[in-house]
Amino acid sequence: MLLRLRLHHVADEIPHHLAQHPVLFSRVLQVESDVAHARDTSTRAATNVLVNARGYARTSRATPRTPRHTFPRGPGTPFATPEVDAALLGPHGVRLPRVVARGDGRLRGRTVDPRPARHRHRLRRDRAPLPPARPPRALGKTFPARRTTPIPASVRPESLFFHPDELAPKGTAARAPLTLRWLGTAGFEITCEDHVLLIDPYVTRASLARCITSPLAPDLGAVGRYIGRADAVIVGHTHFDHALDVPLIAKRTGARVFGSRSAAALCRAAGVPEARVEVVERAPGQAPIVREIGPFRLRFVPSAHSRFALGRVPFPGEIDDCDAVPVRAEGYRCGAVFRVEIEAAGRTIVHLGSAELLPAEPAPKHVDLLLLCVAGWRSGVDLPERVMRAVSPASVLLSHWDDFFRPLDAPARALPAVGLGALAERLQRASRDVRVGALPLLGDLSL
Repeated sequence: MLLRLRLHHVADEIPHHLAQHPVLFSRVLQVESDVAHARDTSTRAATNVLVNARGYARTSRATPRTPRHTFPRGPGTPFATPEVDAALLGPHGVRLPRVVARGDGRLRGRTVDPRPARHRHRLRRDRAPLPPARPPRALGKTFPARRTTPIPASVRPESLFFHPDELAPKGTAARAPLTLRWLGTAGFEITCEDHVLLIDPYVTRASLARCITSPLAPDLGAVGRYIGRADAVIVGHTHFDHALDVPLIAKRTGARVFGSRSAAALCRAAGVPEARVEVVERAPGQAPIVREIGPFRLRFVPSAHSRFALGRVPFPGEIDDCDAVPVRAEGYRCGAVFRVEIEAAGRTIVHLGSAELLPAEPAPKHVDLLLLCVAGWRSGVDLPERVMRAVSPASVLLSHWDDFFRPLDAPARALPAVGLGALAERLQRASRDVRVGALPLLGDLSL
């Protein structure tokens, strides 16, 4: 009874205080309380809500707390007397949300996180947990599995390694054996009928500090250890990681050298006889130059270098002022770039030593294996799709993805951000039947 009288007394005094203090109580909210209903229902509480000068609602008695509560809002919604529902209240009580006055005299509420700032992070535990991530699918070890299973964009190089006999011909047809060995970067050794063909051999593997600070000379020990013999050496372009070891290999093995005028200048400066060096550049509009070395039929097609150095070809230009070697890394300018097409023992191999190609140069109708450079492939527009449309190989062997500042006897490590898995995925997406893989350093592959 005393509580009811007190509440009615406060309600009667509100107009009097409004008249004396219009500014202080201009934002007063009077809420009638049904004390009888609160007495009969223990889950409801009678409250008087006043809005003080700072705009925060206060109650005349302690009320149970709720994690969140918002007063009615929106156009046409009167701020009526709210009843506090026990089903929405927490066990420990909480402040009511801040009440903001509207221009039309009504009040609207704003949802406020009721917990103190130091406890708000605990609300995250109340959220539903995210579903577990789907594990990646296995790549598979056979061609059918590799054709039907997509390659994830982020993979370890080891997961792409071909088995040595994975591309070997099946059936009873007798063909001359053809083997291929990866020498790191874009370098390959192809053997057929006791003839050896080298493409972009680079086994010196100078360190990054040496490439920056001093002239580059071939490593005599590495060349003697990894290069036994050669009948021909092809230079796709004359950057140091493609052409540094070519003059020394030609002098030691007596091999013929095929390349650009820049490659001929390097060989001449190193003392290679000019009779063993042939320039295979051609004028625009002329047919590609074709040469035969034992069982190998070689076709030299003009190509291009990727523009991965801030949109430019690194070390562009020709080598025409080289009188002596060694020279620094920047002295090995790019020169002319070739795409090499090799036919031997009924198989066709295309070597693309840089991640770019010229669309005007058609490829053979049937290509068994494409030796594709990975470094710099992102700089070309839709390079994987263009390569698959232009060449249409049955298999792709990824090369020039390794860190060539490490020695050959160290495990292969991919260049930073080279995108090996992403390129393999794009190639498979462009052609579902293509077989995409790689080799370990000095790894062999039978064709």
